[in-house]
Amino acid sequence: MAIFHLFLIFADALVIRKKIMNNFEKASLPSASEQERKKLLSFVVVGGGPTGVEFAAELHGIVQM
Repeated sequence: MAIFHLFLIFADALVIRKKIMNNFEKASLPSASEQERKKLLSFVVVGGGPTGVEFAAELHGIVQM
């Protein structure tokens, strides 16, 4: 099942950030299987406009931390 979020207002961005950070935390648990980690850490950014590109860059920065 696909889960998607839209950037419409600032609160939407906070929801997305919280979801991403929660996924990183869940994936770091010793009990997480490799398949579950892959699922939790797979992201798709749709849209090549300024918002999509900026979001992809920020997500890359989070991953590198």
